[in-house]
Amino acid sequence: MVSPEGQLPRNIELPDLSALDSVMDDLNRSMERLPEIQAEMMSLTAEEWSDDELIRVVVGPRGQLVELELDPRVYREPDAAKLSESIMDTVTAAVRAVMARSQELVNGHFPDDIGKLSAQYGIEQPEPNPMAADLFKVDAEILADRKEHGRG
Repeated sequence: MVSPEGQLPRNIELPDLSALDSVMDDLNRSMERLPEIQAEMMSLTAEEWSDDELIRVVVGPRGQLVELELDPRVYREPDAAKLSESIMDTVTAAVRAVMARSQELVNGHFPDDIGKLSAQYGIEQPEPNPMAADLFKVDAEILADRKEHGRG
């Protein structure tokens, strides 16, 4: 804040620019590695087995189903609804796993000091957008929410 006389208050704390320089250097190094990080992310897969170990799924880096294996024993007691639910649950678990690995990969390559500096110098973070929470849900959860609330 500037006084009416145009003077800065004497007790204002100036940021430690060396800390900011360090974070910016880390961020620049991370940005230079972005193509490598993207390639790593695109090579991710996740494999999951159903609770009864009769269904095996593999999803790719974007959570799309790339392999589905059904043990022949699933046909011994045919129950289409149960089989469908088990497949969906298994795919959802695999999607969550690949999303978590992707997030860990990104987090591991970018500096975590940015949030600390924001808190240290009182930089206000924007209010979270409620719609942004859907970005971290798998499609099956979003569709189930819509169906539950009569929106689709």
